[in-house]
Amino acid sequence: MRTIAARLVSRPARAVVAGTLLGIVPALAPWHAGGAESRASTAATTMSTTASTTASTTMSATATPAAYRRPAEATWLALPDWYLAADSQEYARFIAVQSPAEFPYFPAIGQFWSSFRTAAQVPDHATHRAATLLVGTGKTVEYVAKAAYETTVGRLTAATCSHGTTDEDRFAMQVAREYGDFVRGAPWYGFDYAGRLQALWRDTDWLGDDMLRKWERRLVLSLEYGIKGAAGWTARQVVRMRPQANAARDGAAAIQTATGTATETAIVLDKLPAPGADLGFLKGVSRLANGNVLVPRQDRAAITALATAGANFAEIAGNRAEVVLSVLAPRAWQPADDKVTVMVEAPVPVAPETKRVALSTSVANLAPTLRTLDAHAVAVERVFDY
Repeated sequence: MRTIAARLVSRPARAVVAGTLLGIVPALAPWHAGGAESRASTAATTMSTTASTTASTTMSATATPAAYRRPAEATWLALPDWYLAADSQEYARFIAVQSPAEFPYFPAIGQFWSSFRTAAQVPDHATHRAATLLVGTGKTVEYVAKAAYETTVGRLTAATCSHGTTDEDRFAMQVAREYGDFVRGAPWYGFDYAGRLQALWRDTDWLGDDMLRKWERRLVLSLEYGIKGAAGWTARQVVRMRPQANAARDGAAAIQTATGTATETAIVLDKLPAPGADLGFLKGVSRLANGNVLVPRQDRAAITALATAGANFAEIAGNRAEVVLSVLAPRAWQPADDKVTVMVEAPVPVAPETKRVALSTSVANLAPTLRTLDAHAVAVERVFDY
């Protein structure tokens, strides 16, 4: 028991305080390292330029049908939401091979707030900003609580195990994986935590090896799923009660509904594939009557496949200005193209040798950028196609 106690008196209390300060405060205050302050200024300038360019683009002729146009600022507003989704997937992958006590909770918190700070500079979207702020604050509270609990009580019960992981540990891994997959394409509040709570008590044995760990996990997971289920239910009621007129003006609604075209993105090509060319080799890509192509919404593979095939983009969802994309790159990597701006970059919490970078470039320069990234083996996570 003395050995277990020694392992516990490691860093929980200091980590909670230091992690909160290091992870959150720098993201909300001006950045001070690695040129981040100038990048934040660049982000604000870029978004301002995007807004004015979008206004002129909207007034000028566009080849994108009206039903498929979406506001340019949606590419920025989706950034922190994506960081939350990516973090959920990384957490699921992490606890599948390591104890939750070892997860880097505070670096993950800091990465989200860095992305939020960038997106928060988009003007005239206070409602969406407030909604994202609420979700991010909830994630912060969750991770601070988990860091405090898992590095103390959780680590203690894990140290008492002599038969590997329990049914409850494996159940938590499965739910984390399911949630990570779910939030890639749907709002977090739609996940069925109530059903998972019922399944926890129905599908896992009440008795077995390592009873202390089993029941500690069962109880703490019940508390977690219960709180998240109640929060999700509350959020769903708020969404249902919200006036449709307000929802239509909100940036979040623009991202989610976008005049009924939430599942497809229209792209105007300025070269290749030629009119009438067979697009069957590009999965999920189809052609509109006027020659434009449709790709599944937020489908990185379809957009990069078009670029790899030699196509260049003139418009995406009716926009010609800036578009944001997220990539995974080695820590030392920097874009060589002066038409590409680094908006946010931070080490991936579960893979410190890799960093996640949010880039912005013009729609016209997106295809060349994707081809360059592919040539340098830089993985594209997502293109935020409005």
